[in-house]
Amino acid sequence: MTNKHNLRFFNTEKQRFSLRKLSVGVASVLLGVTFLSFSNHAVDASVENISSIQNTDNQIDKTDENTEIETETTTNSNQTNEIDSQETETSKTSEKVSAYNQKNLDNVDTNNTKTEKLTTNVRPTKNNQLSKATTNNKVETSKKSVNVEQPERVSVHDPSIFKDPKTGKYYIFGSHQAEAESDDLYSWKPLFKKEYEQPSYIFNNYDKDLKQIFKWAGSHDGDNPNGYAIWAPDEIYNSDYKWADGSKGAYMYYFSTSDSWIHSAIGFAISKTVHGPYKFVDTVIYSGFTKDKEHNGDSSKKNDIYTNTNLKNLIDSGKVDGFSSKWVRPDGTYNNDYAPNAIDVNIVTDKDNNLWMSYGSWSGGIYLLPLNKETGLPIYPGKDSTNKYGQRVDRYFGTHLIGGFHESGEAPYIKYDKNTGYYYLFTTYGGLTREGGYNMRIFRSKEINGKYVDALGQHPVYTEWKTNDSTKQENQKYGLKLEGNYDFTCLPYTYMSPGHNSAYIDKDGNWFLINHTRFNHGTEYHEVRVKPMIMTNNGWPIPLPFEYTGHEQKIDSNNVLNVLKQISGNYEFVNNGRNTSGKPIPKANITLRDNHQITGDFSGTWSTNVKDNHIYLTLKAKDGSEYIGEFKLQQDESKKHVPVLVFAAEGNNEVLWGVKSYQEQHKSENKDNDTQEPTDSQSGTSSSDSEIPSHTGFASDEVDSSINTQTTQSINTPITPNSNVSSKVDSNLTNNSANEVPDKKVVSATQQNIKLIHAAFIYNEKGERIKNIPKLKAYKHFTVITPAVTINGRKFYQLANNKGHYIAVGNVSGKKRILSHNAYLYNNHGKRVKKIIFKKGTKKLTYGSPIRIGKHLYYRIGHNKYIRYSNFQ
Repeated sequence: MTNKHNLRFFNTEKQRFSLRKLSVGVASVLLGVTFLSFSNHAVDASVENISSIQNTDNQIDKTDENTEIETETTTNSNQTNEIDSQETETSKTSEKVSAYNQKNLDNVDTNNTKTEKLTTNVRPTKNNQLSKATTNNKVETSKKSVNVEQPERVSVHDPSIFKDPKTGKYYIFGSHQAEAESDDLYSWKPLFKKEYEQPSYIFNNYDKDLKQIFKWAGSHDGDNPNGYAIWAPDEIYNSDYKWADGSKGAYMYYFSTSDSWIHSAIGFAISKTVHGPYKFVDTVIYSGFTKDKEHNGDSSKKNDIYTNTNLKNLIDSGKVDGFSSKWVRPDGTYNNDYAPNAIDVNIVTDKDNNLWMSYGSWSGGIYLLPLNKETGLPIYPGKDSTNKYGQRVDRYFGTHLIGGFHESGEAPYIKYDKNTGYYYLFTTYGGLTREGGYNMRIFRSKEINGKYVDALGQHPVYTEWKTNDSTKQENQKYGLKLEGNYDFTCLPYTYMSPGHNSAYIDKDGNWFLINHTRFNHGTEYHEVRVKPMIMTNNGWPIPLPFEYTGHEQKIDSNNVLNVLKQISGNYEFVNNGRNTSGKPIPKANITLRDNHQITGDFSGTWSTNVKDNHIYLTLKAKDGSEYIGEFKLQQDESKKHVPVLVFAAEGNNEVLWGVKSYQEQHKSENKDNDTQEPTDSQSGTSSSDSEIPSHTGFASDEVDSSINTQTTQSINTPITPNSNVSSKVDSNLTNNSANEVPDKKVVSATQQNIKLIHAAFIYNEKGERIKNIPKLKAYKHFTVITPAVTINGRKFYQLANNKGHYIAVGNVSGKKRILSHNAYLYNNHGKRVKKIIFKKGTKKLTYGSPIRIGKHLYYRIGHNKYIRYSNFQ
């Protein structure tokens, strides 16, 4: 998180925060404690029809596509998932208001530059309208927008991602006791009002709870004479942790405290719940100590002799083989050319379910220690050695992974991917201020304590300190640079100094990159961003250009040909390069020409390869460099969230991005579909659905992998010359008995990827439910044969599984219903969500049959969104 080029906190400054209003367009800033009204009209509970409907089961519309009533079950009836926006078919998305806009009190301290007090972190707007690129390769922008709400932003420095296995909520934990939560990885709710507020979700009282670790560092000393320095935490849930009473399972919060660029410590605390409070357990690693010299000469006034750390007990007990001469310089001060700065902790689980702790920032490098799963304490090596991978192992600090001599970078974060078999080590180079050149790098190894190399096969271990200038450091030669300063026309301002990231892999193997970023608007204000990543064919996860929204359209068999037709053309182009620089990368443009030549700010050739609906890209530069990647569909970060075709490619330790306007294909209206709202395969997820879909980089459950979108016949009912050509049953033309298969023939069928909004039963060709087959779960993707067919008066989609299985259309497309009363919005526990109200007469798209939650029936209108059945006609 910090280093000898790093950030200091001047707590003589007052902590301030503000409400930030994000409207459609560039964010505006409201300074001070300001409160905004979400509505001009007060809402009274009496406006809703809240009469009991326990006896209304027989009143349910029997013509609905799915007539079985489903009982909603939950694991925590007290949990309320808040939804902050009002949705109607006829109104625009409401503005979302953030409850937090943190003032950053960071200051920079480098060897060659004076300490600089940073400005208040507020988010200004650009003074002028953004202009399009003015080169000959002008990029056309689609005018079509996507119904994506503006997210609630948070300012959390050094964000570490955590998904609670008990609730499924996402959390980010950051420096200075900042924390936020999210249901969708897009919009974040701050769980703090200011840095180091007491009590917080983590600790009730810093001086009491952290008394032991503060004896060494982190409180009212050194660089923080008037406050605290609690930095860069990492949260895990450890089911093997053993409490004093013998019970197992704990939320574990590892963190660092610091007084100077070497005088630091790492400790951890535990809790029964993710929201704490947490009980401090122990300090596990110290740095900045000496053998017999009281002071190192840094800003800390505390006694630096090692007997004030845990080393004395470890040596006395025989767990560590004495004091190492490598830890100190000839003058007796701490040798941070060799030894680490004990901050930036990361806890990682290896492929065998063992726990490890990586840590370190600049100084002597990045180190790794195994942990005891039952206690959370390190297993110290005890003796110096070299492991079988050639890595040096220190008796106390553990295995040295990369770096040394202040060329290391900071913020190590290791993630294992079972699909590739690699451990990926993220680090951040440069200085963390707006013009400090912060940028993210990645290395990989087949073993967690093995040799980590970059995309060029280089392993960065340094033997001498060459410069104080972070922009001229040796480390620029090493590491696949994922992202640095960059700009696109759709961005309100240049993104600057993105870094100190964590990463998340979901259950489907999709990668996400989580980091903070600053902006080129003259302040040190920062925000969290979450980006989807692709996995290249050679096994490198790289980010896409724009943030994740949850509404990304998947490239599948339904639209892959349309995407391929649009690849040629003009792109905004970013080469993230390899250098560490505080300057924005100039805007650039390229053209992928029909003859497979590339012109503009990149010269060479391009080619594509389509496999399982993935469009893989190869770019070859004139200098012989080769870049491999993939095309994806995203929404840009403009106020309209315009659909764009993007690519990300890796080569030469660089990541390239391209962004181009994308025209969605226009489908003819399907008269057999009773809704006008697009499904996933047409324009992303339904506007009322906030569930995280399968990421575009990987196959979804039961998604057809064929790219053939030619007209096909129904799998189970071949077309014959005498077949009825209607997709509906005509009672005058058919004379089916009860034992005959109803007419459901289709003459112009295609396969289409859909997402269920309501759990669906499986039916046979006669429209009869197949009871021995489990129902399909909501929010899963499936491939069906379209258009829908009508069997015995009900509309069905045939699953493209060649088994003669059908699902009711209403579970996919929904049905519009008119509200006969004003109605509140409820979650899946039957809890009212704030004071969001839908007006009488509004048309709402409902999915499937009514669902019983508690004593009432509800229609589902989206993920975790319900309206009472009694409020509809």
